[in-house]
Amino acid sequence: MQKNYILALFLFFVLIISTYFVTTTTDGYIVKVNENIESSTSIKKINKEEEKYIIKAYIPEAKTKEVNIKLENTYTDIISKFEETVQDLKLPEDNRKFSLNINFTEYTYNDYISFLITYSCDYGGAHPDIDVVTVNYNKKDKEFVDINKLIEKNKETLNIFSNISYDSLKDKIEENEDSNMLKQGTSPTKDNFTKFVFSKDGIILFFPNYSIAPYYLGNFEVKIPYSNISI
Repeated sequence: MQKNYILALFLFFVLIISTYFVTTTTDGYIVKVNENIESSTSIKKINKEEEKYIIKAYIPEAKTKEVNIKLENTYTDIISKFEETVQDLKLPEDNRKFSLNINFTEYTYNDYISFLITYSCDYGGAHPDIDVVTVNYNKKDKEFVDINKLIEKNKETLNIFSNISYDSLKDKIEENEDSNMLKQGTSPTKDNFTKFVFSKDGIILFFPNYSIAPYYLGNFEVKIPYSNISI
């Protein structure tokens, strides 16, 4: 009896730990890694198949109504653009359907909650188009935070992001014809730094495919410690 009790207790703690660190769907797809967060959310799943395309999406349901509306609108925009695009395309010769996959990761820091939404569109080409969208919300001020808000709080935001990003990435990207892409993609302009989240260790900037380097080099991210920038 005592052994059974100990075994049951052990399994209970394993279940709790597993749930805290990683959330999976019934099909085994990892939706988010909870390394640093209060789980905001339950997860809605979209699994849609039409004649020409397949859509799989995992949508977080946050505790805050305003955040939920923002997330739903963001997902709707991604899905609508994909569906509009494939309507005018012919299926590949192998009749493989076009596909859209959307996933998310959640972060929190103090009063901030952030969502990184990653999506992959396969239009039948050599490789899928991959991009990210971020949603940031300040629960205390009850407002969304974008690059303009960061600049309002610190006029040096773009210069800080630019300098740290370039220094962090220059050794990862070969000094050849790609160096111009890196310089342009990390120059201190708003458009280069619209994709970011608030993590426990700093602001993470995201650079999707083609933003600073050719596709084959992949996507990149840079962490800006909070000691380098006031928020």
